[in-house]
Amino acid sequence: MPGENPGSQFVSDDPSDASLTHAQSGVTRWYHEDLGLKAKTNNKGQFSTNVEFAAAGTYYVQAVAKVDQDWATQGTSDKIPVPKVKPQTHIVNARTNDGWMYSNNDRVVRGQTVWTSQVAKFVVE
Repeated sequence: MPGENPGSQFVSDDPSDASLTHAQSGVTRWYHEDLGLKAKTNNKGQFSTNVEFAAAGTYYVQAVAKVDQDWATQGTSDKIPVPKVKPQTHIVNARTNDGWMYSNNDRVVRGQTVWTSQVAKFVVE
């Protein structure tokens, strides 16, 4: 176990050993104040965090993000779209609707709400 022997390594294939950093939110590089978004600062789409590893070992780190969920939000009161229909575009559905799928000419668009980076490997000694 980590901490019992300073020279030991901690290895686990159990996903429950994974840890999450605090959630971050902000705007992307395409932010413009006229869009009326909830986030009012521009982090230029760059988010970062510090990770402390519990013990020596090999660690695999992956960024996980849920993005653009406001795109699927309908207006309220006098801002309700007419006709009141769910989002119709591929881009909105592809980023906000896990059940979305559309195909044409052997091309397929599948919806997903969770996006992941490539896995980075870190060896801590």
